[in-house]
Amino acid sequence: MKLKLRLPSSASQVITLSDDAVVSDLLAEVRLLDELKDGTELQFKSGFPPKSLDLSNKSSKLVELGVRSGDQLIVSAASVAVKLPDEVRKLAAGLGLSLPSRSPTPAQPTSTPRNTPTQRKNDDNTRPPEVPCGPDNVVVLRVMDDDNSCLFRAIGYALLRNLDTMHELRSLVAAAILEDPIEFSDVVLGKPREEYCKWISKPNSWGGAIEIAVLAKHFDITICSIDVATGRVDSFNPDRPTFIILVYSGIHYDTVALAPEGVDGLYEFDQTVFDNDAAGQQVLTAADDLAALLRSKHYFTDTVGFSIKCEVCGSVFRGERQAQSHSESTGHAQFQEIN
Repeated sequence: MKLKLRLPSSASQVITLSDDAVVSDLLAEVRLLDELKDGTELQFKSGFPPKSLDLSNKSSKLVELGVRSGDQLIVSAASVAVKLPDEVRKLAAGLGLSLPSRSPTPAQPTSTPRNTPTQRKNDDNTRPPEVPCGPDNVVVLRVMDDDNSCLFRAIGYALLRNLDTMHELRSLVAAAILEDPIEFSDVVLGKPREEYCKWISKPNSWGGAIEIAVLAKHFDITICSIDVATGRVDSFNPDRPTFIILVYSGIHYDTVALAPEGVDGLYEFDQTVFDNDAAGQQVLTAADDLAALLRSKHYFTDTVGFSIKCEVCGSVFRGERQAQSHSESTGHAQFQEIN
């Protein structure tokens, strides 16, 4: 049988196996490829939408697992255990924090997310805003839910193709802060370190620059955040080989994706991780144009002077600080900007 492999680098490779090949045959052939010789634990997906293959039994025949000649297998690194010093885990246990046992695994750019971004209404129609990028592609805004976890959802969608990794990503942030009291001092955090870790672990706490910096470093990727109101681009963990793009509208984060033109709602075609090369810079330039389009639609919030209403109790606040303070004291997590 002939199988087409989509490798972690997104390159393709065709391999040939016997018709009665077993799991161990597949793994042995894959390990001959230069890109996969380092011994990293691998996971394989097949079908549409892609589903994980159970390769735990090395003597299982591939045909018994549903693999047929001509199939494409998506190969990616399996999740790895998060190694934290014992003193960090003891401190976290004393604070009642839950730290991750495994790090979420970055997924292939074409894998389908567990759920799909919101199709938020705008002034023109219900399609998400987009701008051209090259002759056949568009850069499009993938809108995250307004649930105080939009930053974690945006990063989860871009890196993991999963909108429901908020708890794991918050835990990774807390672990990094506990592990490095020098970089993350009380002064930097604006509150005692242990108190900050408890706070960011709560689902109603808003993430920001500190959390972006931690996750960019953890995943060894650059995270570019474009401020809609000013057009400023902040690069966290700069000069890495790959990057993702977030759009910040004052109190909310969304994700930028590159998609083929005319495939509305088919999120499996989204590319959200970009190489730091000429093609990637073209996407970043188009993302700047997208931010300008959003700015023209007033898709941003004056975080100091805007009015915001708590949809739980009806209280009205001015500015992000008042709204966040109310959220922290009450646990209310549903807000709506008002005129």
